[in-house]
Amino acid sequence: ESSNADGADGAAKKAEPSKARASNDAARDDAPGHAAAKALELAKGVKTPIVRAVAKVLGSKDRRRAGLDVVMESSAPGRFAPIAEAIAAMASDTAEDDRSIAVLALARVGGVAKVKPFLTDPAIGHAAAYAIATSPGDEARAALASMLGSSKPGAERRMVVRAAPARAIVTGDEVPGLDQALAAMASSRDPSDVDTAAFGRVALGASIADVLGKSPK
Repeated sequence: ESSNADGADGAAKKAEPSKARASNDAARDDAPGHAAAKALELAKGVKTPIVRAVAKVLGSKDRRRAGLDVVMESSAPGRFAPIAEAIAAMASDTAEDDRSIAVLALARVGGVAKVKPFLTDPAIGHAAAYAIATSPGDEARAALASMLGSSKPGAERRMVVRAAPARAIVTGDEVPGLDQALAAMASSRDPSDVDTAAFGRVALGASIADVLGKSPK
């Protein structure tokens, strides 16, 4: 009997660490992520009821997409500027399912400057480029023109050069310096640059035959 009791006690002691680990894992699963925690933190200092409500929704794992949809559909997205940091955190969180929507919402709330860092993100760079391309107003147009000349060669510049023709298509707003940027990329040694130049020229109305047959003038 004593042997059986000792065996039972030993099994119980071995089980305790496993239970503790399981409890800790469950606690981590239930704990809000960085983006959600930031939203809940910002909600405490927001005075506008609708903005505070959206911040709290963004702090909920199951409802945050609904919060982003409110921002996207708002006729006055600037009112959500106090929670832009939380939206940016969602766009930055690689474990977040709604990163693309978050970066689109961030453009509406914080403007082009907030979105530019995401241009080089392999997962959502395309969404960042689209967000910049479709942002209304002279600020976005001027920012794109500036980025055409100042962006780093490589993925960032290709995204900017893709965004500029998209802006022309969506808004009819031509970005200064685009023709020069397309010409420079067409003569690049990097095939990705050449492909980007071809995309831009076709998007702006050039025929595929012209793009394949000669370099832009």
